[in-house]
Amino acid sequence: MTATPPGGPTDRLRARPTAALAAAVEPAGMRTVNRQVLLGHLYDASPLSRPQLARRAGLSQPTVLAALSDLERGGLVRAAGRPETTTGRPAVVYEPDPTAGSVTAVDIGRRWIRLAVADLAGDRLARLDIPNTAAPDDLVDAVGAAAEQVRAQAGITGPSTHTLIAAPGVFQAEEQALMFAAQLPAWQRPGLAGALAARIGGSFAIENDANLAAVAEHATGAGVGTRHMAYLHVGTGIGLGIIVDGETYQGATGAAGEIAFMPVGERIDDHAAEGRRGVLEWRSAADSVVRYAVDEGLDDDVTAAEVFRLAAAGDPRAVAAVETEARQLADVVTGVAALLDPEMIVVGGGVGQNLDALLPALTARMEQITPMRPNLVTASLGEESVLQGALISGLRVARDIAFLEATERLSAAT
Repeated sequence: MTATPPGGPTDRLRARPTAALAAAVEPAGMRTVNRQVLLGHLYDASPLSRPQLARRAGLSQPTVLAALSDLERGGLVRAAGRPETTTGRPAVVYEPDPTAGSVTAVDIGRRWIRLAVADLAGDRLARLDIPNTAAPDDLVDAVGAAAEQVRAQAGITGPSTHTLIAAPGVFQAEEQALMFAAQLPAWQRPGLAGALAARIGGSFAIENDANLAAVAEHATGAGVGTRHMAYLHVGTGIGLGIIVDGETYQGATGAAGEIAFMPVGERIDDHAAEGRRGVLEWRSAADSVVRYAVDEGLDDDVTAAEVFRLAAAGDPRAVAAVETEARQLADVVTGVAALLDPEMIVVGGGVGQNLDALLPALTARMEQITPMRPNLVTASLGEESVLQGALISGLRVARDIAFLEATERLSAAT
């Protein structure tokens, strides 16, 4: 078990208010709207003075004064003192009150459970990694206990305002379970997600890990500045996160990007069907690299990471295995480029992070099968991408919840 202390400029998160928030608030006139607008500006660039907020929001200073007073009484904003200046008396500046709530993000992988907590200002408060060794019957308690531990590390008593779980597959609300998650078979038991929600407490959601990695790479990583982006995850599994017009695209049932089940290449035997595993995943995920390496003569206990290290050192067997993997991925990239036409395909995951080694054979294969030349970029956030995306997405929800609760308190007080 390892705990990583918070710190560093990348721990600051940014999250926009959701478009649905206005519809969720009872009509209360422009005053409520003004509070929301000012709070959004403070989340984006605090601390700010009343004159600065008035200019940014296009509101009069009396309007800003009234809205800030409401936000202070609601526990969402606090005065942050006066900045130092050499001329005149500086204006009081304001910032989001970090004690107004928190978000807990949980990334459940095959080998590790990674957790982090951030306050509503977007500052990361705590980080925790634990090995995922829990038996299926103990998974709920293991994740619940880890969430309690990371919240305690952050100085938070009780549930966070919102907890977001990242996992492979697609969450089905009716079954309260994940579908298409061959790497985590325990998660596919009906009712497991509901039990986990009850164990953790507070607002709770489960989202696809590749989608969340795409959110993170788009917001703070390799995809910053793009409108249309795809994140291709190649690790123990394979998946695609899709960004269209700056927002994640999940399809009608949430299964958009479940490319593991695409029938790419020649027909293969029944190994792909084991555990409902998709054809593409069987041909392209990390264990396929090992399989190709063993076929070339390497020992069967070699790992995918070792294959790439051996290939970098010039081992011809490892080089051949990497080239085979690259040719499989070329078919995947070609399909993604043809269907989505993204500005950029960000490639991540344990295998995908080796894009430099894969690129020569991948490019050669694409030159044979397509005139398209997509922009391929290695993911910049590494194994942090899923957790970072969960924090960003969870923060949006937590801020909405805190605002709604504050609005209800203010309405009740008048």
